[in-house]
Amino acid sequence: MTKTLHALIRLRRHQVDEKRRELAALYGEAARLEAKREALQDELAREQDAAAGEALLGFTYAAYGTRTIQRRKALQREVAALEGRIEQAQVRVADAFRDAKSLEQVQEARDREAAQERKRLEQAELDELAAQKHARGGGF
Repeated sequence: MTKTLHALIRLRRHQVDEKRRELAALYGEAARLEAKREALQDELAREQDAAAGEALLGFTYAAYGTRTIQRRKALQREVAALEGRIEQAQVRVADAFRDAKSLEQVQEARDREAAQERKRLEQAELDELAAQKHARGGGF
């Protein structure tokens, strides 16, 4: 049973690691989207500056601004969806960790019980040897 529990603990730890890797990938995706948002914001600022400097660009800026606003909204929807996936992944990591930890605690309790039983058996054996020696007249 102990070997089975050790194998199960290893499996649960592996599952925790897998869930953490998935979460890290989602965080990486969030960083990528944040960089994309910042780049879009910088691009918008450059285009505004350029449009303010030339009257001809002002006419085309309206179409560009509309398209950029649509891109920003799409990016915000993507970020919102990703935040939901991150929250779900965090819950999965926490659940997997809790499962692994509970199995580890069971194993620790079994290990403590086994150690106590070994000590009890050793003490019983020593007591038996002492009783035999005393019975033969050897004393302590």
